[in-house]
This record gives sequence, C-alpha cells and structure tokens, in this order.
Amino acid sequence: MSLEEFLLHAKEIFKYLGFLSIPFTMINVYLTLNKLWNRRHQKAVAESISITGRMIAIVGVLVFIVNFILNGVWLSLINMFVLLILETVQILIGAGVWVDSGKKRSFWDLIRQSLQLERKESADLAKFLFKPTNAEEIIVILKQVAMIDGVLDDREKKFVRSFADNWKIKLSWDNFSSKTAEDVNYNALRQSMMRYLETTPPPEQASQLGDLLNLLVKADNEVSEDEELILEELMGLINNYVDRGSERIQYSVAILPQNTEQEESIRNISDVGQKNKISGGYAYILGPFYSVKYAEIMCEKYRQQNLMVLAVQGNIQSGNYKFINTNGKKKVATV
Repeated sequence: MSLEEFLLHAKEIFKYLGFLSIPFTMINVYLTLNKLWNRRHQKAVAESISITGRMIAIVGVLVFIVNFILNGVWLSLINMFVLLILETVQILIGAGVWVDSGKKRSFWDLIRQSLQLERKESADLAKFLFKPTNAEEIIVILKQVAMIDGVLDDREKKFVRSFADNWKIKLSWDNFSSKTAEDVNYNALRQSMMRYLETTPPPEQASQLGDLLNLLVKADNEVSEDEELILEELMGLINNYVDRGSERIQYSVAILPQNTEQEESIRNISDVGQKNKISGGYAYILGPFYSVKYAEIMCEKYRQQNLMVLAVQGNIQSGNYKFINTNGKKKVATV
C-alpha cells in the first residue's frame, strides 16, 4: 500500500470517527454538568467557578464557531455549540443564580458580585506559583507599600500576611502600625526595591512582584496619591530591570551649589553623584529616577534645605537632556 492510499484510508476512518466525537463531547458535557447541577445550590460550589475564565472560554468557542461556519465544518460546529452550552451553564452556576441568597437579585448583580470576589482571590494561586529567592526582602517591600499612605488597612495587612504565611516568614506590624502620613518614606521604599533588584532575581519574578504591588495598592479599593506616586517609580525600576538594554525615559535631580558652604553640604548627601558639567555651570546629580512625579518630590525635598534644584529629563552624561518645570509639592521624600 502506497503512502497516498494509506492517507486516503486514514482520512476515511477519521471521517467516521468524527461522528463519534459528537456523542463523546455530549457525554463529557453531561458528566461535567451533572456533578455541578446537583450542587448548584451550594455557595461554595458557585464561588469555585471562575466567571472570568468561563467568559474567556466562550470567546474562544465563538471564534471556532464562526470559523467552522465559514468553512462548512459542521461536525466540529456541533461540538462547539455543545461546549457553548457547558460554558454558559457554568457561568449561571458560578454567578449563584440557584443559590438561595441570590434568587432575589438580578443576574447582572450576581455577575458583578462574583467578579468582585474573583478579583479579591486573583492572587491566591500566585502565592504557590510565585516562589521568590528573596522572600524576606519582598515582604519588607509589601509592608512599606501597604503603609506608604499612612493608613494600614486590614485588607492590606491580610494581603501581605497571606504571602508571609505561605513563605513561612514571621510577620510583625509593630514598627509600622504606629506610623502616620508624615512619616512616609519614599526613599526607604525605593532603596528596598533597589536592594531586591541588586540580588538579580529572574526577570519573570521581578515582573510578578510588580503585579503583586498593583494588587496590593488596590486591596482597599482606593488608590491614594502616595500609592500612585511610589508605584509609578517602583514599576519604572522593575521595568528598567526586566527590559535591560531598552531605552527608557529617565529623570534626574540637579543640585546647583551657590557658594562653598552649600557645596560642602551637598557632598554630605549620601546618594549624590559626582559633579557634572551642565549648561551654565556645574551640578551634583541624583538619580536616575523613572517618574517625573518622583523627581518633583526629590526636588522639593532639597529646595526645603534652601538649595537650588532643577529636574532634568534625559542623560546628563551623554549631553542629551533638558531641564523641566516642576509643580512643587508640599509632601517630600524623607530620608
């Protein structure tokens, strides 16, 4: 038997097997729904179904349905319609339509409630998949972010504790709970992130930390100005680490001494850089920073020490830079 004849016979065999796929799919759907249907009244069963996951599955099924209609593949089309029924019923069960507490509520209210619950639980699997090599440093960062707005919400504490418990790290809030908004330390938090990145974690792990920070600041359903400001800078540090080699907008702070006394004072600043030549003279450079808002905060900090400070966009060493205006903020980054 030639290869062509073998392929022709195989094609005929699988054509008939294609008809068998329909009852197999129906049996699969029935057995799956049967287990759920008998327990559709249970709240725990409803909450165990991911509405978002099922909606994404429906989108995939609908794409296949359109494709099979356009190409006239009717057997596969029937299978997709059966799967569509499965996903739809799972969404109804997941929304809690048959749960006693949900019978008097509209369908969209139930969907909204289920999605809110799913959002709160969205990091649960990450706790087990995300195995950091520097877990202690990550917990420190999460604690600092939770307190950056001066308000330690119970939901934020619970979020951080869930990771600490999973990683077997002893967690104490004694040094944080007494803080107030005036004690917020942007610089210490930024330094914590830089220490973590200096340990050269896998880029995927650093990206996952960025996802955790985004979830944490939204844990209390409110993103404060402080959280938004520091999150932008921390994400800039993470993205710069993950995308090493790519060009990214950077900002610096140029401190311009006006006399010998100021120059001596500037040299005592721990994170100040070398003296650099700029347009019109010399300046001591701090940075780089990755958000203009953070650069503004740092400018305001040193202006309060009666120093002349300018924010800079670009790389001063390369000569490709420009001075930018800052709005001037009352809040400053403490050291």
